[in-house]
Amino acid sequence: MPALANDVIVFVLKSSHIRFHSFIDDLKPEEFAVQPIPGVNSVAWMLGHLTVVERRILGLFGGELPPLPDGFDVPFKTTKAPATTQTGLGDPKELVTAFDAHRLKLIEAVAAASEEQLASPLPMPIGVAKTLGDAAAFMAVHVGLHAGQISVIRRSLGYPPVV
Repeated sequence: MPALANDVIVFVLKSSHIRFHSFIDDLKPEEFAVQPIPGVNSVAWMLGHLTVVERRILGLFGGELPPLPDGFDVPFKTTKAPATTQTGLGDPKELVTAFDAHRLKLIEAVAAASEEQLASPLPMPIGVAKTLGDAAAFMAVHVGLHAGQISVIRRSLGYPPVV
């Protein structure tokens, strides 16, 4: 029996979530703020950014969103400009918890979605994603993109590669 779109999207979301943790779980709290060269985002910023984007996609599915403090999104907006110094972005443990809560809710939403809901067009395209299912699947790619950036930060800190 062929897999349903839900099954495939849930698989890539779960897999990328597990893999992403292999890039961040052994970092020390102070290492979440490291920017190895000027203009590069820190791991803390990436976690907040990933949470904000996942929240936007999750909101398109409807239902209750995990709680976040007022103004959480403000420091994590995409600017397309080189990053400035990124300090005071929050406790790394809390940033990880916020990201995890949104990813797990997104997995639940995709698992429960109908084929029609996944095929529904987005109000406006998000990158290459034109449907809600596309956007949900892209969240796995988005995490992978940032994991690659975190890999460089890890190496600059002396960590071995994640394989």
